[in-house]
Amino acid sequence: MKIKSYSSIWTAKGMLHSIGDMSLPRSVEFSTIAWFVSSFLIVVIFGNAFPLVLLPDSIRYICVPIGTTILMNKRTFDGKNPIMYIFTVIRYLFRPKRTYMCLPVQKPKKYRCKNEITIVRGEL
Repeated sequence: MKIKSYSSIWTAKGMLHSIGDMSLPRSVEFSTIAWFVSSFLIVVIFGNAFPLVLLPDSIRYICVPIGTTILMNKRTFDGKNPIMYIFTVIRYLFRPKRTYMCLPVQKPKKYRCKNEITIVRGEL
């Protein structure tokens, strides 16, 4: 049985079909354009950083933004959109690893040793 829902109406994606009078061969989503422009700007700003300086200019300014766009334009990583997935990974890396009921566990500062002797009944 298929349940009808109107929630898909409110989640319509913005699409670019033409630029001026020139129609594009394929419609492009606004999120794809945003990923490409943002990754291109990051490459331009950090173009002299260590890993990017080793690449030729054609790969640095064309292939890296296109590859980033294709990778990040995937619908989901582990059931989440790419930004929320990155936030989840960063939050996992910096959270305390030992927890009890979602609260961090504090180690005691000093362990106290009691000098009491325990006698077992069989030794009496």
